[in-house]
Amino acid sequence: MQKKIFSYFKPNPNSSDSRSEGTGSDEHTSTKIDDSRSEGTGSVHEHTSTKIDDSSTPSITDSSTPSSSNHPPYPDIGNITIECSQQDRVKLDLLTNSSWEHVAKYKFPLRTIRNVNRSLQWSWLEKYPWMRYSVVNDAVYCAPCVLFGPQRQDTKEKTFSLSSPVTDWGNLSRCVSRHINDKSKHHDNVLAATEFLRIKTGEKSDILESMSESFNARIKRNREVLSCIIDAILLCGKQNLAIRGHEEKHSNFVALLHMRAKDNIVLADHLAFADPQKKYTSPDIQNELIELCADQIISTLVQDCNDSKYFGFMSDEATDCSTKEQASICVRFF
Repeated sequence: MQKKIFSYFKPNPNSSDSRSEGTGSDEHTSTKIDDSRSEGTGSVHEHTSTKIDDSSTPSITDSSTPSSSNHPPYPDIGNITIECSQQDRVKLDLLTNSSWEHVAKYKFPLRTIRNVNRSLQWSWLEKYPWMRYSVVNDAVYCAPCVLFGPQRQDTKEKTFSLSSPVTDWGNLSRCVSRHINDKSKHHDNVLAATEFLRIKTGEKSDILESMSESFNARIKRNREVLSCIIDAILLCGKQNLAIRGHEEKHSNFVALLHMRAKDNIVLADHLAFADPQKKYTSPDIQNELIELCADQIISTLVQDCNDSKYFGFMSDEATDCSTKEQASICVRFF
């Protein structure tokens, strides 16, 4: 018994006249209760938002394009690459700056199409707010489909995309009708763009944030329940009360929890509706929590003794009615 007790302690390196005998250097590791395991929860995953570094983002504006107050207010979509189209900043620029105030004053270039000089009519851009004009390519694109649609070359819908913008002004009406028909994926992409703007403007929280909030709320609830369970066990230990009796439902431990639940809605809901296998009130869980609390108390006492200049202890043992030896220890430290 003496060897086991001394194995907890070690001589104070700052004291040259330590009088403790038989001290060892066995390191003690304290055990911390994992309060995130209630109801089968695991470790908390923190969601971090990554800020886009403007200095490292490829530019999507063409410096060779002449600047004019009549030009589109959004970046030239013809210069966007697939990598740029996945960045939130680029998406916001293309979706929020859709109102072209001086579109009627802009002189769209003429192009000979089937022996006829044609140019884009500005009324198309006002009629279809999803349409974006590229000054560099003299072509029109669909912003939601470019930003949220499939980027594969083998997709069935190729018009108004990065790889296949529309430049045939004579067949523009036919291309638009085919692009916005009922079976087109255009409507799904417009819905995705709308949800993206609602999230970025704070009108709606994104799915990752919602999942994180729900998970954190569950962790907070489980910690509160586990704290009440530990408090009931510690109270029984301090008052020298038996935790369990002949019947579990009539034990001191359960009675204390139900008394506490009268003023604690979270604990009352847990005791009434929690899964019996995840209630954390079984004898096995009680024993495990008692061992964890004992380890924490021993670790604190050992640390206080090792940090002090002098320490000592007294021990005595007696045999109980079941002929088992019970030892009591008194620890003193200066």
